[in-house]
Amino acid sequence: MEYLDFFDEELKRQCELGLSENKQIAILLIVVTLIGIAGHILQVLACWTPVLRWMRDVYVDSYRADLYLNGKIEENFVYVITESGKYRMLYRNWQPPLSTEKLDTRI
Repeated sequence: MEYLDFFDEELKRQCELGLSENKQIAILLIVVTLIGIAGHILQVLACWTPVLRWMRDVYVDSYRADLYLNGKIEENFVYVITESGKYRMLYRNWQPPLSTEKLDTRI
């Protein structure tokens, strides 16, 4: 019962401070919104600040994700590479089946 007593005391303390559920939800929404806005501002600054652009030899120019009703997702990335021959990529085939059981991998 100590566990429940702790929550009763915490609820009383919050009520004394004037933090009702509505105020807590409003505070939470405001904080989440501010975090989202700050993230968007940082992303825009990273794309358009000349100081940061010279550091970007490879970057994603555009991204598109299509989600189908059957749960399939198709992603398309368009990369811009400013220096040829400097970067390598590892390609992975995402078509092999997934399983929670051991698969026969003999060739």
